[in-house]
Amino acid sequence: RMGLALVAMLAMLPACVAGFQSTGTQKAAQEACGLPTDYYATSHCFADATHHTCCMLGPEARAYADASGNPIGTAAARAYKHLHGHDPDPSEPLPWCTCFGSLVCSAYASKFADTGIKFIFDPSGVGASTGGMAAVDVPRNPSCEAKARTFFDVTAHATPGVDVETSLYTDGRCPLWDPKMHMVDVEDALDKHPVDFKVTGRQKSGGERNVGRRVDEY
Repeated sequence: RMGLALVAMLAMLPACVAGFQSTGTQKAAQEACGLPTDYYATSHCFADATHHTCCMLGPEARAYADASGNPIGTAAARAYKHLHGHDPDPSEPLPWCTCFGSLVCSAYASKFADTGIKFIFDPSGVGASTGGMAAVDVPRNPSCEAKARTFFDVTAHATPGVDVETSLYTDGRCPLWDPKMHMVDVEDALDKHPVDFKVTGRQKSGGERNVGRRVDEY
């Protein structure tokens, strides 16, 4: 809990805080996610034990997170402004690195239609074979993020605003998606694998995906 509180505090730091520059695969993951690489409030992203999911947070999810004790909605907006030099469109999804260990992104996606997983980064490497790579095309069902969590051997934990039953006890039954079959170099996660938003059953880029398939079929 103290570690998560520290991360939340770092995420709320003003953009003027300097002195950080990511390198290597962390930098590649931050760039692929659309996060700044020279911003102390995102220095934990894709580098610690849990913040591995690149999540596109819609406005409802951002408001919910802020109100539930996990102020990543405001943090995402500040990170966007640091990177782009202007405030984001309040109606658009914003990127943030959410807690993979507590399935935050898929939990939010099950509540809010305009939120979804862009990719899940593997900083350490499963069996020293997948470091610097990312799982893509992740369905929005928490069971699928849990399946990736088991594959990457990441410890489950709780997060404010996500019920403990979901965070700790979601099983990994996701028969139509296998993380082993959806691993790419993290640089390739930038544009080739856009997020599937539930709003229309299509990718935000307009490509067809999962049309007519219920969330619980994964």
